[in-house]
Amino acid sequence: MLAVAVIGGLAAAGWAAAVRRWGSAEWVVLLAWVAATVAFSVLGTPTQAARHLLPAFPPLTVLVLRLLGPLRRATHIALAVLLAIQGGTAYLVAAADAEVADAGRQFARYAAENYKGSGQDVWFNGHGGWQHYAQAQGFRQISASGVPPAPGAIVLEPKWVDCGAYPRGLAITLVEVKTYETRCPVQTLDAEGGGFYAVTLGRMPYSFTLEKRPAQVGQVFRVEAPHR
Repeated sequence: MLAVAVIGGLAAAGWAAAVRRWGSAEWVVLLAWVAATVAFSVLGTPTQAARHLLPAFPPLTVLVLRLLGPLRRATHIALAVLLAIQGGTAYLVAAADAEVADAGRQFARYAAENYKGSGQDVWFNGHGGWQHYAQAQGFRQISASGVPPAPGAIVLEPKWVDCGAYPRGLAITLVEVKTYETRCPVQTLDAEGGGFYAVTLGRMPYSFTLEKRPAQVGQVFRVEAPHR
């Protein structure tokens, strides 16, 4: 509440100052747009990520163009080249995201065919798109506060997803690893710096590489009987 009060007070003061300085509130609206995006990223999300700042780019672009004033022909050309680079990067990021999503889909289908199909009890850990694919196959989500899976049950956990804690005392053993390769030179979710979804994976929103890296690594665990 204190943060909301402070931000609201600053916005009101900025609005009044903008009306006095420029005769309109357009500047303060754009600045408030940017400030609100940053405030949401800092105060309103449990996980910091580069994607949370994307809504700030439209007002920042308008502010920069206003500060530049009338544009020369060379500036128009430079902006067009920059826009083309950004468009190409956006396409690669979208392709990388599609590969991550497809890896989760394939892993869920594989587990359904090879584990659930043979009558085994299958659980999963993790959130995001992976959670959707796992639930679509009828797997149950594991929870630290919920009923734990019985010994012999299978637990699926992709390596690069946001996972919750396991029930206390649950013993699991890794029994299989499935690697899903990527063909895209950009990655948004990996251990080498792709932090588009969480800065815990890297400071940069995505990483570029010509080396082969997995889009996702699916881990299969088996629940062991508790030691006595």
